[in-house]
Amino acid sequence: MPGIRPYPWQTDTSIGDWYYNKNWKYRGADWVIHMLVDIVSKNGNLLINVVQRPDGSLDPEPEQILAEMAKWIAINGEAIYETRPWLIHGETSATRPTAIFVFSRSGWTFAVATSRGLTAGEGPVRAKGGHFGEDFAYSAKDIRFTMKGDKTLYAFAMGWPADGKLVIRSLARFPEVTGKITGVSLLGYGGQVKWTHDADGLAVQLPAEKPCDYAVALKITGEDLRGFKPELALPQVQAIQPDNAGNYALGAEDAEMHGDGVKTENQGGQPNVGFWDKAGDWVSWKVKFKEPGSFKVSASCSTANGESALAVEIGDQKVEAKVPATGAWDKFSTVEMGVIEVKQAGDQTVKVRPRDAQTWKPVNLRWIKLTKNPR
Repeated sequence: MPGIRPYPWQTDTSIGDWYYNKNWKYRGADWVIHMLVDIVSKNGNLLINVVQRPDGSLDPEPEQILAEMAKWIAINGEAIYETRPWLIHGETSATRPTAIFVFSRSGWTFAVATSRGLTAGEGPVRAKGGHFGEDFAYSAKDIRFTMKGDKTLYAFAMGWPADGKLVIRSLARFPEVTGKITGVSLLGYGGQVKWTHDADGLAVQLPAEKPCDYAVALKITGEDLRGFKPELALPQVQAIQPDNAGNYALGAEDAEMHGDGVKTENQGGQPNVGFWDKAGDWVSWKVKFKEPGSFKVSASCSTANGESALAVEIGDQKVEAKVPATGAWDKFSTVEMGVIEVKQAGDQTVKVRPRDAQTWKPVNLRWIKLTKNPR
């Protein structure tokens, strides 16, 4: 599901193929845990298929995945079990069970919790609905929430910030907010964390060492924790600024998605725009141009289904180029798209679309770069 539903829902997936397939590449524990956190925060259940050999035993990879899941749950389980999604926009939802199987040295463990509520995530990645659409490039900017009782809120960061500081803008404090935060701790860390709470949000200075991999959870205590206004606190899309040379790098993690299918995923170890199956889907970036000018446009693309073509638009200006087949979704090549004129300074929208429906074949897009073109 792309968002919260008022009724319980469930999605099922597998860490490998749906049957034993020795040629199939297994998913990692990070993929399972990120999916679990996102789904639980949206009133859903996750049913995971753990692939077994024909004799019922496990390959080393599933054994390792399950061991890492058990280790993660031992630290963060209180933010999953017996929790409710966080309330936003004043709506509530029905109670639902959450069931998770975890393998540990003592064998299989089965746990059940119930959850209720409406939640909203924070950050650039928004998981969308649909079949076979499960790869999302989560980072520390992506926050998911669960709640226990009325006085404990959990905020999962889907990564570890490089600067060691986590800012949750959904918890910004301003006159319309009635919520009050009295304590913040990091699950799995025995010491105290420094934090501040103001109109910019809840800012937490994390310790030097992370307590676990994949996703970390803050435990936030206080009063009236459903009294925050994330819908008012979250900033609008920020314009991308130039580097010191006046050039622009438009990454997949900053793109706005337009369409039912297109979304951010991770191929080849880096975020990219993927699942771009429909010619009507497109992506955009808000860019702050300091001055008018001429820019060379390049794109990092891959396509496994044959040659395609893209168009880049800024105002009434447009450049087009063919995207050669790279043979695999994780094999990217740089496409030189030509020179485009920016006629005026200020915030403008850079749009990337299929050149036309007739020649369109799915493309993965890692980035667009605008490099100053000397006149």
